[in-house]
Amino acid sequence: MEPNELVILTIYTASTVAAAEEALAFLEEKWGKTYPAIPKLWRSAWEQFTPFLDYDVEIRKVLCARVGRLVSGTRAEEDPLRHVPPKGLPNM
Repeated sequence: MEPNELVILTIYTASTVAAAEEALAFLEEKWGKTYPAIPKLWRSAWEQFTPFLDYDVEIRKVLCARVGRLVSGTRAEEDPLRHVPPKGLPNM
């Protein structure tokens, strides 16, 4: 895992909004000059993101892993979190 991915994971798994803001400030300080679009994107979506922190940290980890697989292009049949419906029901 890349160092910037660890910082982003710290934001996603923060126990409070204040802790997430600290992690975001660190991301901005550490990577903002190299990748200015990343903190800008986080700042612009902050109000939509913070309700996510109300979920239990274990649920957030699963959601982050799922999104990471989708972004990385992992095929559905390779995804261990893929929902497999009972026989006779369509796969969504």
